[in-house]
Amino acid sequence: MLLRVLLLFSFLGFIWTAAAQAEPTTASEYSQRGSELAEAQDYEAAFADFAQAIELDPDFLPAYAERGRVYFEVRDYEASAADFTRAIELLPDEMLFYYNRGRAYLELQEYELAVDDLTRVIEQDAEDEAALRFRAAALFELEQTDAALADINKAIEIAPELPWGYNGRGEMLQKMGDHEKAITDFTQAIELYPDFARAYMNRGVSYGQLQDAAKALTDLNIAVTLAPNNPDTYFYRANLLGALRQYQEAIDDLNIAVELSPDNGTLYVVRGDAYRLNGDYDLAIDDYTTAIAFVPEDTRAIYSRGLTYYLQQDFENALVDFRAYVEMIGEANTPQQVRDLIQQLEQSVSNTDE
Repeated sequence: MLLRVLLLFSFLGFIWTAAAQAEPTTASEYSQRGSELAEAQDYEAAFADFAQAIELDPDFLPAYAERGRVYFEVRDYEASAADFTRAIELLPDEMLFYYNRGRAYLELQEYELAVDDLTRVIEQDAEDEAALRFRAAALFELEQTDAALADINKAIEIAPELPWGYNGRGEMLQKMGDHEKAITDFTQAIELYPDFARAYMNRGVSYGQLQDAAKALTDLNIAVTLAPNNPDTYFYRANLLGALRQYQEAIDDLNIAVELSPDNGTLYVVRGDAYRLNGDYDLAIDDYTTAIAFVPEDTRAIYSRGLTYYLQQDFENALVDFRAYVEMIGEANTPQQVRDLIQQLEQSVSNTDE
């Protein structure tokens, strides 16, 4: 990945300086200052400079390429893909732009488009380890498992000294339920890169699936230490702590995860579960309600809120949620215990009304 960043800077022909540049007047100067501002993580000002560069010269390729890179860095993948599309229009033979757009499409879950772009790169260079690795991820999501494994195996064969391929293959094996082989790959990735937080997180998840809570917690603790701003690690550790019935500790982790990723509805559902199991019913209902506001069709949140209302003996609201749950999943898919509970609640509400 470092090589690709260096190639990008080389292609753009930027000269990096420590001192701030005088007020720019040309598209090139605005684009260069935008890059420097992005490097300093002043993204708002960086994007303003890139926009000014493009306004001065709508065909100024370096501004699109650099802004696309920075959009990817701040996880605005849609904007990143759009900028690399414009860069490709201006220079259609530059494979770096297809590679970067392919990665943006992968993050956008546009897997077929990702495969198309990364395949174009691989057709130009069959030994491109990174393109093979990311195409493998896209193919796996398209359920083309054999092709995905072939790509990731080739990537590892090309660069066995790099940790990324082992981690990528481990993630595939993990999703396939082969946790022992996944752990072997994650361990290899960690040996090659001892500070690889994602590999520790992944290995911790697989240890958890194998019911080895001690090893799982050790790995997840290390992952949190190495990457304290990753909400996923707190989420997985909270799940483990919840399984160990350490509900308050799970809530503490989920509080951090929600702070880091406040628009992730799943976090509110899981924290709601922890609150409910901890006996904090009002807080649980608040979290389920927030999750439903994000995704109104979230059947797990609706059912769980109904269950919490039931535990509070708020039978009317419980009945509303359970009925909504049945309507969403269909009568034929509704477990018998839920049907029985609805009948019981209908009788209770009817008796109350009388």
